[in-house]
Amino acid sequence: MIRVEINVRLFCMVLAFMTAPSAIAQHDWATGRAFSVARQQIVGISWSQSPLRESLENFARRQRIPIFLDRRIDPMQPVDFVSSQNTFDQTLMDLADELGLGAVRVAESYYYLGPRESVAELEFRRKELFDAINALPRDKKQKWLAKEPLIIEFLDEPATVYRDLDQRSDAKLSFGQTLPYDLWPHIDLPPLSLLDRMIVLCYGFELWIDVSKDSSAARLLPMEPFPSFELRHAKRLTEEHRSLLLETHPTAEVTYDETSNRITAPAIVHYDIRRLLDSTRPRTRHRNTADAQTVVDFTTGDRDAAIGAILKNVARMKQVEFRFDSELEPILHQRIRLHLQKVTYEQLLKATLESTDLKFQLTESELFITR
Repeated sequence: MIRVEINVRLFCMVLAFMTAPSAIAQHDWATGRAFSVARQQIVGISWSQSPLRESLENFARRQRIPIFLDRRIDPMQPVDFVSSQNTFDQTLMDLADELGLGAVRVAESYYYLGPRESVAELEFRRKELFDAINALPRDKKQKWLAKEPLIIEFLDEPATVYRDLDQRSDAKLSFGQTLPYDLWPHIDLPPLSLLDRMIVLCYGFELWIDVSKDSSAARLLPMEPFPSFELRHAKRLTEEHRSLLLETHPTAEVTYDETSNRITAPAIVHYDIRRLLDSTRPRTRHRNTADAQTVVDFTTGDRDAAIGAILKNVARMKQVEFRFDSELEPILHQRIRLHLQKVTYEQLLKATLESTDLKFQLTESELFITR
């Protein structure tokens, strides 16, 4: 489960700094071919109630592969995790799954660990931005793609760091809106393009980079919703995979093209498809037993969803008929937002109908909504 940092985070950062060995040392990170080799090496870790940031830093230093932790994730949350006989890449992705987070490899340089939906979009947002820069004349794109290490001193302010980037690159950075006050932990990343350095520093604030048409300046703007898009996946989805995706993303619109194995869906669905197909850990659902009910996670994401659409998807998940009296249709068009973890179907239905005067009857054959 994601734990969001609050702005007493200064105490957590100081504590993390005190407990992390060599926290202010610049690391000898693997780059190029050495990075590719290191991420495919077999590793083993065993953490028991280990603070997340400290554990990640130790793991990263040992493999010489940097891991950047998004500011929205509690760096001091205790983690229990054991993995053996997996590559660095597989281990980190499995850890992210275990914590309900997302992880992505960026530019063969470092790994980004953060909120799952946000990380799922990062790869595709970044590709759009870099495609636009790469289309510029060589002299204009050079300043945006020129690489430098990103070294940030402990407890630097983001706005100060951005001003420093601007002075060194002469990129005419404009904030677009005031950067929230914050204090960074020590950050040490290998050579990155100016755009990648900006991404590291703005993404956790849910800001994105807008480069002017003549590429002479850039500003930070609040992120716009990222649209669904088509992507070809290397492997085909089984019916079990589809069922698991439906449980995880019950309100997402997903279109399958069976002939080309192309799927149109939001970025988070594409991300979870990859994890279903590639994960080294089994993906199983909790099933009904004599002494337990099915347990599910359910979210409407960043948008409200119609009550009726949620109920319809619950019926699909349970493989029962969805019925309601026609007079209730206006109520079912009301929109709500849900973020539930490890709840039974009964708890999910109660939460969905909480703001109404409606009741439900769930049997082996139907979900019936009444007053």
